[in-house]
Amino acid sequence: MNPFQIFSEPIRRRIIEILASGEHSAGDLGAAVGVEFSVSRSAVSWHLRILLDNGWIDVRGEENRRLYRLDDDAILTLENAIYELQELWRRRIGVIARNDPMPEHALPIGYDRPPRLPSGEAKGLRGRGARRGPWAPKPSS
Repeated sequence: MNPFQIFSEPIRRRIIEILASGEHSAGDLGAAVGVEFSVSRSAVSWHLRILLDNGWIDVRGEENRRLYRLDDDAILTLENAIYELQELWRRRIGVIARNDPMPEHALPIGYDRPPRLPSGEAKGLRGRGARRGPWAPKPSS
C-alpha cells in the first residue's frame, strides 16, 4: 500500500503518532484511539493489521499481551515517497526549461527524443525548406 494511502486514514495516522513515542499494547492503542475516534477495538485491530501487513509496525508477544512498535524503516518509507513527489514537482513541465515542452519524465513510453542541438545552431526547420501546415501563413513574395 502506498505510504500516502496509509497516512490518508486518520485512525492509522493517529496509531503511528502514538507508536512514534514508543511501544504500546494493543489494549492501550484500542482504548486511546477508540475513545478519540469513537470506534470499536476490533476496528482499531483492523487498522493495526493493515499497518502490520504493510510493514509499518512490528508486534511482539509478552505474556498475554501484544506489544506494537513503529518499524525502524517506516519513516524512511514515507521520506522516500515524499522525495519522489518532490522530484516530480521540481521537474514539472515548464520549470526545467521554459522552452522544453516535454522534459524527459513526461515523454511517452518508448519515445526516443531526437538529440539536442548544441547552442548557437539553428533549431527546427526555418526558411525555404520549412514544412507548413494549412494554418501557416503563406510566405510573402
